[in-house]
Order: sequence, then C-alpha cells, then structure tokens
Amino acid sequence: MNLRSKLKLPREHGAWAMLYVPYLLGVVVARRFSLPAIFMLLATTALFISRESLLVWMRARHRGRKATDAGKILLFYLLVAAFC
Repeated sequence: MNLRSKLKLPREHGAWAMLYVPYLLGVVVARRFSLPAIFMLLATTALFISRESLLVWMRARHRGRKATDAGKILLFYLLVAAFC
C-alpha cells in the first residue's frame, strides 16, 4: 500500500491547482505572508484532503463494511482543520 492510499489523498491533479492558485494569488496581491494566512492554508488543505476519507468511509458504511482506517484519518484531518 503506497503513501497516497494510506493518507487518502485525492487523485484529481487539477483540483490541487484550483485549491492553491487562488490562495497564492491572494498572498501575492496582499504582499504579505502572515501566520493567519498559513493557518488558513493548513485548514483548507486538511478539509480538502478529508473529503476523500469521508467518501471512502461513507461507501464502506453503505456497503455494510468497516472502514476504521478511513474514519481515523477523517477524524485526524478534521481535527487539524479545527485546530487551525
């Protein structure tokens, strides 16, 4: 099992650009890179990544299977987002 599947990272390459390009443009236009901006980036990234874990967890529950790994990773990403 590779790292991408363990961490439940999304496969959509274009989605990563859609997530980070507006953020980077905003930082460039503002000409500031502050601590709140870093926390916003971390929270947004954690929420974006948690979507894949949520889908795996929901599919498993719908099929009557256990997805404890996906549930644990989902909880971790949501806690990171809430902390940030």
